[in-house]
Amino acid sequence: MQLAGTLFVFVHAVCCLASYHPFSFQRSFLKGKTFELKEHRNSLATATNRVLKLGAVFKRNVRKLREKSLNLDLVFLVDESSSVGSVNFDNELKFVKKLLSDFPVVPSATRVAIVTFSSRSNVVPRVDYISAPQYHQHKCSLLNEEIPAINYRGGGTYTKGAFQQAAQILQHSRANSTKVVFLITDGYSNGGDPRPIAASLRNMGVEIFTLGIWQGNIRELQDMASHPKEEHCYILHSFAEFEALARRALHEGRILCSP
Repeated sequence: MQLAGTLFVFVHAVCCLASYHPFSFQRSFLKGKTFELKEHRNSLATATNRVLKLGAVFKRNVRKLREKSLNLDLVFLVDESSSVGSVNFDNELKFVKKLLSDFPVVPSATRVAIVTFSSRSNVVPRVDYISAPQYHQHKCSLLNEEIPAINYRGGGTYTKGAFQQAAQILQHSRANSTKVVFLITDGYSNGGDPRPIAASLRNMGVEIFTLGIWQGNIRELQDMASHPKEEHCYILHSFAEFEALARRALHEGRILCSP
């Protein structure tokens, strides 16, 4: 009986060894990893192509604005909600700095306002060179002092309040100036629909650009932007792509603060 049991164990072990392929698991594992790597490369290529296309369009529009810079009023609405976070909020402000680097920011040419927004009680004009222009308001002060002094606070995403603030500021803009609003946000707005106010501004001749992250309300961003939508609404999949857009489309050299 004991011999039969030993023989059974021996035969079973031989069968198992015969059917064992030592590298089959490794091959399957490597095959899966190769597929994942290929998918990752394809994803990166798609993202790069998207940023290249959007960057080219955005650069062209910034160039058009620069041609009007001797009589231009710009309002930036910058999202500082909790979902953005302090690091990405700093990247938003860097984007604004890069965009303004080639504009003559002085009261007689390009005037600038920057509104940060999060919760309903936290919609604040951090910079306002439009409502009451002063001789000391120029690019050196803006880039080296006022923008770096803007601190992050967090909260909700009260986009409606941001557009209301933009409308109030633009009431004091020059009658014959080109008026532009840039909205930079990452999420769904809350606290009311901002689209009617955006539509009202467009009807008054204000040009609106929206830049948003994919997780946000894409339809809302498209509705708020001016026509043609493909020239004024820029949807990116991440803040990494947002940074890449800034590198592709905006000033990359040393930022000079002289007007």
